[in-house]
Amino acid sequence: YINNKLMITKNKKANKGCRRKVIIDLNQMLLLFNNYNR
Repeated sequence: YINNKLMITKNKKANKGCRRKVIIDLNQMLLLFNNYNR
């Protein structure tokens, strides 16, 4: 039970990290796109 809980919290943290990375990638893309259009 305790191990399961640890795994779940670890997965949540990993998901949060992935989501943040995706958001950063999207921002990077937008910046590149804006520079390209200028």
